[in-house]
Amino acid sequence: MSTSLPRRLSEQETIEMAYDLFLEQAMDNLDPADVLLFNLQFEEIGGAEIVPAGSDWSEFAPFLAQNPACAEVVIGLAPDENADIDQIFARVLISRHFTGTPEYAVRWRE
Repeated sequence: MSTSLPRRLSEQETIEMAYDLFLEQAMDNLDPADVLLFNLQFEEIGGAEIVPAGSDWSEFAPFLAQNPACAEVVIGLAPDENADIDQIFARVLISRHFTGTPEYAVRWRE
């Protein structure tokens, strides 16, 4: 049995892992109209970026919220390619301390 040693994910790896988790679960957690909107516009004005973790994670995912190795990734659409994301479809709190299986929580657009 092969076990991988724990390692710290880079910012790019963290964003990619959060985005992959988003794609795997979006159909089950977003309204069909939101999925369609995201899919149609992501290529032009979509994005995923690391932001300072919100204070509301302590109630939603207390174990992760207290972990200093966690990062929050927002996934959504911006008004244009040079603007910040303002239509957030998901916020992913994910541990950058990777042991083979991601530790994460997702807050979906309501």
